[in-house]
Amino acid sequence: MGISPVYGVRGCQGETDRTLIVLDETKNISLEASARFNQICNLQLRIAEAQPIATSDILELLAYTIERTQTRIPAWERSIEEVKLDWNLP
Repeated sequence: MGISPVYGVRGCQGETDRTLIVLDETKNISLEASARFNQICNLQLRIAEAQPIATSDILELLAYTIERTQTRIPAWERSIEEVKLDWNLP
């Protein structure tokens, strides 16, 4: 469906272009965070399966993945805060 020339509304759901942009941004944040969480969970499962001794390679990969995820968290939080401020959300 196209955009209504009168209201700038897309489809029959009532989303404006501005709303769709924000929903897309928050969806991307969610997908990226979920992917990182899944990577960490999968590594933890591999470590559990390797017991009693996990290889140093897998432990280093886990540490790297955690570190990489931790560096992204502030950006995700800033993006979420921007959306909350723009839309006057608590």
